[in-house]
Amino acid sequence: MSRVAVSRASVPRPPSSVADGFNGTDESSLVERLGHNVTVLMGSDRNIKITKPSDLPLARLYIAQEREHPQG
Repeated sequence: MSRVAVSRASVPRPPSSVADGFNGTDESSLVERLGHNVTVLMGSDRNIKITKPSDLPLARLYIAQEREHPQG
């Protein structure tokens, strides 16, 4: 199982996908459809998506921990 951090860049649908009804599941499938390679990289469990107020305490915890123990 892997966690996916999805880029929301605007990727144009290839003309062939419109003609044949191809419906990409995410940007990477559309990039592959254009003939480009997609690389999967290991990410961090700390890479969270903040979508609601209840996500903020965890984000604040991660920030505090990184300030206490900076990596670099």
